[in-house]
Parts: sequence; C-alpha cells; structure tokens
Amino acid sequence: MVPAAADKPAAIAASTRKFTYRARRSEGGALVKGVVEAHDHAAAVRELRHQGLAILSVELGDMAAAVGQESDPARLRRRLSKAMSKDDVVSFCQQLAVMLRTG
Repeated sequence: MVPAAADKPAAIAASTRKFTYRARRSEGGALVKGVVEAHDHAAAVRELRHQGLAILSVELGDMAAAVGQESDPARLRRRLSKAMSKDDVVSFCQQLAVMLRTG
C-alpha cells in the first residue's frame, strides 16, 4: 500500500497540516480519535463532518505526541465523575473550614 502523501503533488502535500481530533460516530456514539490532514482548521472540520462524525475537538498537531496522554480537563472530568463517599465530603468540609478560619 502506498502512503497517501505519495499520491499528492509535493506542493499540495507540503501545504497541508496534521490535525488531531476526537469525535463520536453518528451511529452508536463510539468515541473516535485520529489525525486528519487539511490546509486549515476549517477544512479539517469540514472533512470530519463529511465523514459523519460529531466533533468534540480538533487541534493542530500530530497525535504521536499525544498518544497515551489524557488532557487535564478530561482527567479532571473523569476524577470528578466518581461518587464521593460521605466521609470524603465531611473531611473536605472540615479542611475547608480550617482554611477559611486561618485566612
């Protein structure tokens, strides 16, 4: 199989950039991550919508640098989505009260 970049003329291939995306499939809602090549952000969004994806994020850059790394907002959402025990809430409130009293 020949890489896609080899099919494009050198001038066109050189002007495209790689965008990392996260999206959901319209059928089933499965999470999809990947890289799309486009001239600009708007073209990347158009291509993904053309593929029938519901876009969550599109960022400039290759996915190779981000493989296995979870973004800070995603990590925070995951941690906060877990239910807190009553003991955790009590401990938090007590510690917050101490901090507020001490200034």
